[in-house]
This record gives sequence, structure tokens and C-alpha cells, in this order.
Amino acid sequence: MKRSIYISLLFILSHVCHAQTYFQQQVDYDMDVELMVNDKKYEATATIKYYNNSPETISEIYFHLWANAYSNNSTEFAFQKLRMNQTDFYFRDVEDNGGYEEISFSQNNTELSFESYKGHTDVVKLVLDSPVAAGEMIEIQCNFTVKIPPFFSRMGRQNGYFQITQWFPKPAVFDHNGWHPMPYLDIGEFYSEFGNYKVNVTVPNGFVVAATGEHLPIEGQKPGHATFSFNAENVHDFAWCAYNNFSIEKDQTTLSNGEKVDLYVYKVNKDESWDDALFFLKRSVEYYSKHVGNYPYPQATVVQSPGGTGSGMEYPMLTTIDLAGNPQEVDHVITHEVGHNWFYGILASNEREVAWMDEGMNSFFDHKYNDTYYKTGSYDGRLPNFIDSDTSQTLLEKSLVFQCKRGRTQSCSIHCNDYNMLNYGLSAYEYPALSFKYLQAYLGEETFLACIKEYYNQWKFKHPGPEDVKAIFENVSGRNLSWFFDQILDTTHHLDYAITKVEDQPGSSKITIKRKGPLEIPVRLDFRSHGEWVDHIWVETVDGQTVVEGTKKEFDHVEINGLVPYIDVNRSDNFKSNTNKRKIKPTLKFLPSIDNPKKAEIFLSPLIMGNAHDGTILGLTFANSIFPQKWTRLHASFGYGFRSKEIVGVANLERDWLLSSPKFRKITLGANYRQFTGNSFSIEAGDFELPYKRIQPKVTLYFTPVYRESRDSWLSYSFIHLWNNTLAISDANPDEFIVAADNQSFHQLDYHFHRRKALRKFDFDASALYHDYVDPFQNEKSFLQLTATSQWKIQYVNRSFFRVRLFGGFFPINDSRNANSFNNAIARGSLNASYNSFADVTHGEYFLGRNKQDHWGEKQILYRQGGFKTPLIYNTSHIGKSNNALFAANFKLDIPVPLFRALPIKPYADLAYYSYPENVDMQYWNFIYDAGFALEFFDGALGIYLPILQSSDITQVYESQDFWRKISFQIDINKARVWDLIDRTDL
Repeated sequence: MKRSIYISLLFILSHVCHAQTYFQQQVDYDMDVELMVNDKKYEATATIKYYNNSPETISEIYFHLWANAYSNNSTEFAFQKLRMNQTDFYFRDVEDNGGYEEISFSQNNTELSFESYKGHTDVVKLVLDSPVAAGEMIEIQCNFTVKIPPFFSRMGRQNGYFQITQWFPKPAVFDHNGWHPMPYLDIGEFYSEFGNYKVNVTVPNGFVVAATGEHLPIEGQKPGHATFSFNAENVHDFAWCAYNNFSIEKDQTTLSNGEKVDLYVYKVNKDESWDDALFFLKRSVEYYSKHVGNYPYPQATVVQSPGGTGSGMEYPMLTTIDLAGNPQEVDHVITHEVGHNWFYGILASNEREVAWMDEGMNSFFDHKYNDTYYKTGSYDGRLPNFIDSDTSQTLLEKSLVFQCKRGRTQSCSIHCNDYNMLNYGLSAYEYPALSFKYLQAYLGEETFLACIKEYYNQWKFKHPGPEDVKAIFENVSGRNLSWFFDQILDTTHHLDYAITKVEDQPGSSKITIKRKGPLEIPVRLDFRSHGEWVDHIWVETVDGQTVVEGTKKEFDHVEINGLVPYIDVNRSDNFKSNTNKRKIKPTLKFLPSIDNPKKAEIFLSPLIMGNAHDGTILGLTFANSIFPQKWTRLHASFGYGFRSKEIVGVANLERDWLLSSPKFRKITLGANYRQFTGNSFSIEAGDFELPYKRIQPKVTLYFTPVYRESRDSWLSYSFIHLWNNTLAISDANPDEFIVAADNQSFHQLDYHFHRRKALRKFDFDASALYHDYVDPFQNEKSFLQLTATSQWKIQYVNRSFFRVRLFGGFFPINDSRNANSFNNAIARGSLNASYNSFADVTHGEYFLGRNKQDHWGEKQILYRQGGFKTPLIYNTSHIGKSNNALFAANFKLDIPVPLFRALPIKPYADLAYYSYPENVDMQYWNFIYDAGFALEFFDGALGIYLPILQSSDITQVYESQDFWRKISFQIDINKARVWDLIDRTDL
């Protein structure tokens, strides 16, 4: 009892102290603005009243000039767009620049000076002529002209439609933490002071204006123009839209407090999915008013804008939406954006720094709304049922599990500019929404909504912080909720619990729960009997492995969070029967689908492939589900080769372990096995098909990505063992050929670094390959090959790239340094200007005609080592090969013409400088080149190469060959490795 009193006193004291330090500035605006449609700009005058409610005297004010974000390529907005791989703004035409053409501030008829803040053109520090003392107010006059850009973000123009947002100078918030100046961002929203607005908007005749605030009678008009006057009280932003062909629908609702709210929908286009938009608006206003707090403003407006105007965006009393989908999706977006009137508009948190307080809490309520009126998640209908068979979680929830299982989540409590695009959607919206749903289940809906309403009542029209939300929830509920606010919302820990044992006896039961992941939170045990949920209990803490007393009711099934699914990364061990059986049903499916954790699904599909040695291969492919990607992954493709008459194919097995480390994301153990025919001989002694088998155990350590820099890297070690059959002369009979085994082992260490920036993508790969072998003359040999490759993909005009690749390789150890490799027949592991099948000493690549000549498969090359497009397959001399060192440069250019985007023909050039043995004691250096045209698809995974120019050495190699034999092609199957593509995907 004393402890409870002590805790309560601490809470009261801390709340009192916080209340004493809290203050809030006020900024009122009286503005006149005229839209000049033909000039694509607007002119405005503003009287700004700044009320200093702080205890300090203020001599300077930071102002946001957010329209300047569109003025050049050096703004934070421009940088963020590039980090998100969006280049339309960067490559815009000069006439599409936007921003302030003129702006002036004055106080007491004295013009004020200002300067940019930290080099940001859209944030300035304004020096006051007369400081404003605590408790006083000053007036600032401002005149400004702004050019309106096309839609690159929230403000813009399109086909006569104008959306004018973040359009006037706004003071940064000043609170007990100081000033909060912030440049404009596309991903990451705003933080502004409350105030009262009176705004007159003048537009050409025929245009109609929708805006924040209540529409007042028009007092006067300019000839040929119409003026719309608006008044808005206690808002922290003002936005407006103008168009000359709106269709307008109107309704009204009465709230529980008797207040009436006028409802408007302004439509640009006719679309059936918008037929019930006004009804959706009305229902959403009523829903939030009931569950959070009554809507305090006189009107709510939804504007349907043209496509490409920024999806949905919220402003006080005004929502703009360009979505046209099915009615449920339209309802979802309207509800979400209208809901921001509460979470952003009224509860005005700093979303730039703590997005979950705005996007996350609002998403919880729009999900709750959706669950009330619909049977499926908002986006679940986009997938057919046979793909998404598990209905216990929505598609968005499964996407979050997918991100958690890859170890790529980011905390809900980081700055918006530190997210990548996918994590902003998941960590700012979906994860906190799902987590608040879980908290609601934990507290009970009545207590949870009491917390929300108290939060609303205490903090409406103020600037709450995360500590304020936590304090109210803990005070109202009487519960310690650190597990929720300090772990779920403030870390990247993943949830992984398991039921390991069930002891069910008459009148009692014991369940053993194991916490396998780092996140420790209360979990709920749900009990089911004959298909019906009969009881549940909450387990507050699970430290390692815990035995808990279960229900006294009869049950046949128990599940962790069975009725309140949460983001457990491995839900397949969350349930057991009272006989300790997991009851996971093995399922064989012929079509891939999203993973169902309650089924052991194997997906089966027919396999058709082939190569020059095995001929046509018919068989089957087996794999477990790939989304959300499993930690243990299996894939196998085997079939019958009709030419070799052998069973051939590949198998892959991998297992991930997530690492709770700031530096490392995960570690993966894996093994690849393959068997194919690798060589064919037709000689007098007969026809020989020589198979090979290869196994590659591998361990990979993945570093934690640096998301703001779009950097990712990993380090891997492989042991490769190759059972390679060769044709040899029999010791017993020199006239007899036999198939002899040539077992080979390799050690390979690889480091990969990737930076995915829009204008300059960079890849770096370094590799060390060690091999001991016996040459054909029975001499023991070894080599250590070190290679490094750097690649730049430079976007020089929109959607067109210049590619530069540099390669370097040398041998610190090579017992055959001064020998000719003869295509790896004598000396192994040579560096090659042209990477064909003979260069693939470890058999790590897929070639359609491995070691094949006089066949179309001989011309397959891969973009490895020297990267030459000419195959050089007929070359048994030194041309393009080295057992000492080779350096190369490769260049490719996209042709910036629409025809060549559809038909991607690119000029290329390859250069190489390498050493070769002139004799046993001397290395000579040689320079070669080739150039031509490439036709490439899927970033070079498929390509055809036509050489036009070649150095004399290469010309001599092909002078006795038909021209068409110099044409090469690329099929790089390793680029399409599904597991890697999934793991490295960030949308």
C-alpha cells in the first residue's frame, strides 16, 4: 500500500512539474491571397500576430518558407526524394521550379532582415526590430509572391486544379525544448503553432475554392474574379484548393454534444468508387467523435483531386485525396485522412520526430473503423483467396511480419527522415496501429477508450509528447505500461514466443511458455474447445521458460494470442493441443500463396529447363512459402535430362538467425547442391557425358543497413567441393579412355557493399578464392586469387543511366603464374577478360553449354571479372587471360530516347590491361578492347551483345570464324535468385 501511494505521489509531482514548464505560443493570421492562374503563381499579404506565452523574451523567430523546397535540388525535400529513388523532381524542367519569388517582413513599418537557417532555403531566422517580451504580442507584416510547381509533393497544379498547401510563412514551434525549425519533407510531416485564421482567397471567375475554416459571406470582389472568405479558429494550419469544374455534395451531422457539422465533398472526376464519399465522410466524423472526442470545428471537407497529387493528405477541416479504387479503399483513405483532424489537427504532436503519435494512433482507429464495417482488411481484396489463405492477419500485418523476419525493421520512435520508404509505412503506421490494438485487448476496450478520451480532453489544441501519452494511459489504467511504450514503440526487438508443453488435468492445466525473442511483453493464452473459444488468461512476464496455471475449463487447443493475433515472427509454435500435438497440417499446393503458419505448406510446380549436355529437362520444383519469408527455407528443382539420361537439378537450404546487435542484422547458414552434366565428348572411342556434382556450405553475416544512406553490406564464407568427372587415358590400356574423378575443394570469402541512391547507385564486391589442385602433369599446385569490382550506375537524365564498372584482380599466390591456362585445362583459376564457361573454375554459375564448343551455348557470357562481351571461347593462347593480374573497365550508356527505353539498346565498351607469361621468367602486359551494342533486359540478367569494334588481338582470334560467332548472350540466373531478391527488397 505504501509503495502504491509513493508511486502515485511521484506521478502527481512529475505531472505538476511538467504542467509548470509547459507553455504554448499562439500565431494568428489575417491574409489576402490572389491566385493568378495564367502566371501559375499567387500573391499574398499577411498580418501575423505572434503571442509570446513563454517565460522568455524573444528577439528572433524562425520561419518556415516551405514552398521554397521546390526551388532547387539542394533542399532537404530534394535530397529525400533521391533517397526514396524518386527522380522526377530532380530532373524537372527549370520552368517547373516553385517557391517564393518575393518575400518581405516588416515590424513597426521597419523592414526586417532574415537569413537562411543552416543553409536551408525553406527555413529562415527573422531578426525582430523590437523583441517580444513574455506575455506580450507583436504584429509582423508580410508580403509574398509564390510560384506554384506541378505536383511533386503536396502543393501543386494540374490541368486547372490548384492545391495550395504549406504555402505561407509559418513560425516554427517554440516550446520548453526550444525552437523546432524544420525543412520541408515529403516523408515526414509538420509541427506548428495554433492560432486563428481569417483568409480571403481571390480567384478568376468560374473557379471555386475549398479550404480550411468556415466559409463567410463575400464582402467585395475584384472585376472578373470571385473572392472566397474563410474563418478558422484554433487550428495550426490553413490549406485551400481551387478548380473551375468542381461538383459539390453537401450534408450535415449532429454530434452527441448537439453541435452541428457541415460536410462537403468536392469532386474533380466521376468515379463509381466515390459514389458514397459523402456518406463515408459523415460516418468517419461520427465514428471519431464517438470514440475519441467530439469534432470541434464547424465543417469537414473532402476534396477529390486529380491522380498524381500526393494520394491522401490532411489539413484542419480539409482533406485532399486522389485515390480511385474500390469503395472500401476510398472509405479507408477518407477515414484515415479525416481522422487526422484528431491525431495531428487537434492533438498536435511533433510527427516529424514521433510519427506513431499521429500516423500510428490514427491508423489504429481507421483499422478499428474498418473492422466495424468490413469483414476484410482494406487492401486484402487485392489478392485472390488461393494466394492469401490465412485470414487471421491482414496483408499489412503480414507485411510487418515479413519485415521483422528479415531483421529490417526500424523503431517507431525515430525521426521521419531516417526511415526508408517501406519502414515509414510499417513503423510509423502499421506497427503502432497493430500494437495499440494489442494494448486495447490487454487493457480491455472500455479502459482503453477511457485512456484515449482522457488524452484527448487533456491535450486537445496542445502539443503532447510521447511521455504525456504514456503518463495518461498508466494513470487511467493503473497499469505499468513500460513494456508497451519503452519496448514495443521504442526498440526494434522482435516478438517470438512458443508453447512448448501442455499439462491438462481435470480442473487444472499447466502450460509451458518459452520466450525465444528479445521482446518481453504480456501474452494472452486463448483456449478453444471443439472449435469455439472458451476462455483466456494474460501472462504478464515470461523470463526464459515459464510454467503458468491455465484455465479450469475443458479445452482441446491453446494458442498464444489466438484471438488477438500479434506480430510473432514464428506463429507456427504458438499453439498446441492438450495432447501436446501441434496439429500443423502438411499441405501440398500447386500454386504459391502467402505463408499460413498453421500449415506446413510445400509448393509444387512443373519444371521445364535444359542445357546443351542434358538436353531438355522435365521435372518438378519444390519450395516452401516465400512471403513472409521463412527463417528455414527449402527449394529443390530436379528433372530428367533426355539427352544425358540423368536426374539433374539443384537444391538449396538456408536458415536465418536474427541478431540483437546494432551492427549486425542476421547470420545465415546455407547449403547449395547441384548436379548436371558438365562436358560431352564424341570421339572414336565413343560418346561420353561427364556429370559433375557440387556442394557449397555457406555462412553469411549481414550488417545492419544504414537506411538514411541506403547502404547495405554482408560478408560470407563458402567451402566448395566439386566432384568433376574428366576423360582420361587408362593406365592399364593406353588406347582406352575412361571417366576419372577429379575432386576439387575451394575456400571463398566474399564481401558485398551496396548503396542504392537514385542518382548514383554503387556496388562493391571483393573476393578471395583459394584452391589446391593437381595439374595434368601430376604436379601439386595452389593459388590465392584476390578480386575487387566497383560498379556505378549514374542517372544522367531521368530514367537513363551511364554505367561504369572497374575490375581488378591479382594472385598473391599462384604456382602456375607463368603458365598458360588453356581455358583452365592446365592452370586453374585464371583471370579472364571474358567470363565464359571455361572461366568458371568453381562451377558456381549456370551455363547452358558448359565447356561446349561449336554450339550456340558456347556464346553465353556473364558480367564477371573483365566483363568483356566477346566470348573469346576459341582462344587457347593468352589473349584476355592471366595467372598474374588483370584490370578492366566497362562502360554502358542508356540512350535517352523513348524508343530505346522500350527496346533497351545500349552502346558499350570494354577495356582490359593484363599480364601474361612471355617465358618462364618474364611477365608482359597487354591492352585489349571491344565495343558494340547491347540489348538488355532486367538490369542485364538477360542480354544480347553485338560487337562492332575490337582490338587486333581479338580480331585475330576470330579471323577464321564466322562473324555471328562473336555475338554473345547473357542469362544470369543468379540475378533472379528469389531468396536474395526478397531479402534485399525495400519498397
